[in-house]
Amino acid sequence: MVVVYWILVMANAAGWGTLVAGWVAVPVVGLAGSLVAPKASRPVFSVTTGAVLGWAALLALDARAPGFRAFLDVLGGLLPVRPLVVAAATLGLALVLALGAAMTGAAFRRNDP
Repeated sequence: MVVVYWILVMANAAGWGTLVAGWVAVPVVGLAGSLVAPKASRPVFSVTTGAVLGWAALLALDARAPGFRAFLDVLGGLLPVRPLVVAAATLGLALVLALGAAMTGAAFRRNDP
């Protein structure tokens, strides 16, 4: 249950952080979240999953905008890939940024004798 709670906390933090500061908020939030997360939450998993979930929510929110279809048409003219590939790459960026930050935070938290 702690894992699910921490995923939701990180999804909120990553989503709001991205709205306020842009993509650079994901590694900052990921590092801070992995440093303060309880050990039972499995921080590397929950921080990364939360960041991807937060960006998926932002992507779903943007997909409801009136000009999103026109944006996809313009993007399709620039990039020779399908919109689903672009969405997967977007979520992949969140995954890589959060995973690197979470692993760094987990390394700082390690208490080896």
